[in-house]
Amino acid sequence: MNSHFTAYVILHGISATVSEKQQMSQLRPASANFAKYFDALICWYLTFDNNIGLSEPQDVSRPDTLCLLVLWHTVFMGLLTNFNVLERAIGRNGAENLMLDADLAYATSWATSRDAQRCILHAHALLYSLGAMRLDAEAAIHIPHCLFQAGIASYCYARFRQPSPASQAQGHTPTSRLISSDSGPQPVMAFPEFTVRGAPIPQHLFRSPAPSSNVDVNGTIPATDNAGNAYGILEDRTMRFRPTLDVGVAMMCTIIDMLQRIGHWGIARKYAATLSTLVYADGDEDWKFIMSDC
Repeated sequence: MNSHFTAYVILHGISATVSEKQQMSQLRPASANFAKYFDALICWYLTFDNNIGLSEPQDVSRPDTLCLLVLWHTVFMGLLTNFNVLERAIGRNGAENLMLDADLAYATSWATSRDAQRCILHAHALLYSLGAMRLDAEAAIHIPHCLFQAGIASYCYARFRQPSPASQAQGHTPTSRLISSDSGPQPVMAFPEFTVRGAPIPQHLFRSPAPSSNVDVNGTIPATDNAGNAYGILEDRTMRFRPTLDVGVAMMCTIIDMLQRIGHWGIARKYAATLSTLVYADGDEDWKFIMSDC
């Protein structure tokens, strides 16, 4: 039996169920469904890491042509994010979107939540896994879509994320994202799946964005619930926060470049064009300046 193909089929089954439950709004972090599919993904990793060595350098004679770890991180992103709503919030349906206010509220809430930070960690790990591939390796057919979803998450994280109260009041990046100790940097915020993988949380990921010049320092900050997710939206949705040279923008550069270069499928280049259009159509000149240097 081909263990790689077995792992691929099982993971796709989990992905399909997660997508269905996400569309039905049945995957809130404290829900039984969230715990169920989180456990399924962890079980999948532990099972197939032992069988085919997901976390070990790939055997040259048995390369992971299915890019299983990339797909695993993508399914986790789907568990943490309703991509359908995010895509509507950034204009997929154009003027026909009758739920724009609700979609923007979700995007702002999500971008300021721990779920978004967790999702961005998976996007970062996904890119790292792809970057470790051999230059002559052919990426699996699902890779363009994985990258596109990472791009949507990165864009929304940078576009809708709001400054924290501390950074607004003090004018600098809060230091809560990491602390240092004698044993090296220790993440203050840890998520179980990264503990299982033994992967550290990079210290540059969660800088607070700088408010744009037309936003008062005492601008609206969403309240949070017990699950640590932020809720609320700016009273005027035209009041945006400038993208900064942080993980969201850096990821967009990397993702667009990868989509333009990987494989030989036209869909990859169409995804790259969509993300590029999204950035260059944005009214914020900072985006255009940053992306022009990528």
